[in-house]
Amino acid sequence: MSKNNNSTGSYLIAKHIDYIIPSLALVIALAWNSAFQKFFKSHKLLTSYGPWVYAILVTTVIIGIIQILEKTKAKLNNPTPTIAEGGFEPPTFGL
Repeated sequence: MSKNNNSTGSYLIAKHIDYIIPSLALVIALAWNSAFQKFFKSHKLLTSYGPWVYAILVTTVIIGIIQILEKTKAKLNNPTPTIAEGGFEPPTFGL
């Protein structure tokens, strides 16, 4: 197998993985959705407020998780430079 075919094969595998992971995440989300719906149906206080409380609560939690993930991703993509990388300037003390 030539190097070009190997890199093409690796690219295709990587692309398939890029599609498989979100699909699996959707399956997980649907399972949690079902579990939360059953939880809300089994508690009278939550049932009395209807589906709106469920939707607002889930939305709020998911937005919080997304913000945490976005901040983590930004830190991974733009790490703070170390002293060795020139990320530190010594004080000049007004000189």
